[in-house]
Amino acid sequence: LSRVAGGILIVGSATVLGQGALALAAPILTRLYDPEAFGLLSVYSAVLSVLVAGASLRFDLAIPISRDAREALHILVLSVGLGFVSSIVLAIGILVWGGQLANALGVAPLVPFLWILPLALFVASGAQALGSWAVYLRDFSALGRLRATQGIGQALFQVGFGLVGGSLGGLIVGDVIGRIAGVERLLFPFVKAVRSTRLSGAAIVDDARARWSFARVMTAATLLNALTLQLPFLLIPVLFGLAASGQYFLAYRVLILPSSLVGAAVSQVFFGEASFRSSDPERLHVLARSATVSLFVFSIPTYGIVTVAGSVLLRAVFGVRWETAGLFVQVMAPWIMLWSVASPISPLVLIGRRERESLAFTAAELILIAGSIAVGGLVHSLIVGLV
Repeated sequence: LSRVAGGILIVGSATVLGQGALALAAPILTRLYDPEAFGLLSVYSAVLSVLVAGASLRFDLAIPISRDAREALHILVLSVGLGFVSSIVLAIGILVWGGQLANALGVAPLVPFLWILPLALFVASGAQALGSWAVYLRDFSALGRLRATQGIGQALFQVGFGLVGGSLGGLIVGDVIGRIAGVERLLFPFVKAVRSTRLSGAAIVDDARARWSFARVMTAATLLNALTLQLPFLLIPVLFGLAASGQYFLAYRVLILPSSLVGAAVSQVFFGEASFRSSDPERLHVLARSATVSLFVFSIPTYGIVTVAGSVLLRAVFGVRWETAGLFVQVMAPWIMLWSVASPISPLVLIGRRERESLAFTAAELILIAGSIAVGGLVHSLIVGLV
């Protein structure tokens, strides 16, 4: 397990650095921006997350399980190309229906910033594919540098725009610039590999066909999973307003932060190593059990404290106007605790070829979450919906 631990340490340390910068910036951001601004960011981030889930038709997930380096590069080129096409289609869609969509979601102030979405989609989908390629190569140091640079860049630009009066759009523009920062660290090796390899369009098509069954199922599963996670950010502004959405968004980010510091590193390293061990069930079992126990040891005390004292902690750190977010934190902590264990080891579903079962469970979760928020809307209480 030493190689796995080394990979997790590299990516984890970089993730801590990047997310730590965001954590340090959070108390400043909550005093520079009001809950409505965070509400707009929540809708923007939710829409982008759903779009990224389907931009490359999840061919990027096939990169770490490629048979050889040539197939991995073919699938990578395909993933980046699909991301570019998706961004063009999105740009056309925004020109035609952007204003109507923003009004339907209850976020009309977002209209002036919709032009950023296609750029953000291309960058995010490309970074996702390049990250999968780094996992295939086991180049965890490059993956770590990307995570650190993006987190620090996002924090600096969001605070900077807030200090100069960035108003509602400062958080969104800062987020996009942060995503762009550091991508070149993975992009340059990709360009070098493309130049040194004779690529064949026919070979790319053949590899795409070979992985299409996998990609098709995983696209549906990932879209459902993204909708499940992001649905509250899309429904809350419509049912409860932007201010409530901003309070929920801050609560969610506070809860996700500890998990993201560990889970993001564990997930990608775990995926790479588990794929390598897939032909040896005993070694795969040892890896999965060790990762699960370690994640529970981390998550139980972390979220136990938040469940008891979350409201007091948030009011002290972020200010009195975020007291509602503290109440949300206490309600949501048990859910995030379990999610923080399940999410990093979810690549086992791909390795075990259990995509259809995963799809069924995710669909059920989506229906339950939509129903919960709808019930909250009927009784005019977001707390009821979250419970």
